[in-house]
Amino acid sequence: MSLIDLYKKMVLSLIPENLEKQLKTEKGTLGNGIKNVVLASLVVDLFVLLSMVLSMIFQLFMSGVMSITTRSDWAMAAMVTIGGFGVLTIMTLVLIPIFLVLVTLIFTALAFILCKILGGKGTFTDQYYQFSIVGSGFLIVASILNLIPIVGGLFISLLGIYYLYPVFLVYRAVHKMSNMRAALAVIIPLIVMLLVLFIGFLTMVMVQFLSPSYYS
Repeated sequence: MSLIDLYKKMVLSLIPENLEKQLKTEKGTLGNGIKNVVLASLVVDLFVLLSMVLSMIFQLFMSGVMSITTRSDWAMAAMVTIGGFGVLTIMTLVLIPIFLVLVTLIFTALAFILCKILGGKGTFTDQYYQFSIVGSGFLIVASILNLIPIVGGLFISLLGIYYLYPVFLVYRAVHKMSNMRAALAVIIPLIVMLLVLFIGFLTMVMVQFLSPSYYS
């Protein structure tokens, strides 16, 4: 399979019919899964760098128009901006793939433990491989949507809500779970996350309320 076909497969796996067919017919190794995540991270790198380029161009334009009066000052600002971009490019190309591989391994492990508690029968390898495809599709589409000004974040949020259904399908197929148990595997982490956020917010409010400066 060519690289273009693999990327196409990742994105199209977000369609439930394609994902269900994939879950019935495909198996992969942990190495295959990690490779898929690394390849997806390269697309994320591309769009992150594109966003950085657009930001750099905007900064140079604003520097030239608003705050810099001489050509030498503008050239110095351009060199500093381009130099910083070069450093960020290297960091992006190296760190994003490493970060995504580590995060996907950790989250898959946590989800695998939860599925086992709920009676799942699948393997960690199969679960990671399937998510390396559909999850990569999510990352690619989200990276594209992130370039849309103003409403890009909203579209990503809607995509995230939709992505819960492919997650449900993967749990149900890989672990041979009932609809109810697969749904619980999706919902329980969300409840835990909301509780953590609520406790964190409540803690900040209490700290602020108990602070002496609050009464001064």
